[in-house]
Amino acid sequence: MSSVLLMLSCTDLEEETFGSLSPDNFYNTEEEALASVVGIYQQLSYVQSIGDPWRIAEFGTDEFIVPGRASGGWFDQNNIDIIKHQVEATNATTGRA
Repeated sequence: MSSVLLMLSCTDLEEETFGSLSPDNFYNTEEEALASVVGIYQQLSYVQSIGDPWRIAEFGTDEFIVPGRASGGWFDQNNIDIIKHQVEATNATTGRA
């Protein structure tokens, strides 16, 4: 069965490229520069849609105080990396950009 599939498989594996982006042919206009930062603002819109944009604005500041209770309480363990300024690219809140 696999030999039949190999005999009928595609032989032309060359891709037809319709264009490519490089520093030479992109960022030439204001519109292209704005298009390059869309992903950043897309992540910010996600934070707004979950109803608590203050997470990004306040968690990383020294004005934000978190009561640390062993039983949970008000302390949000899910955002400890933001509070401690140790955010990685894999962070569920900020790592989608």
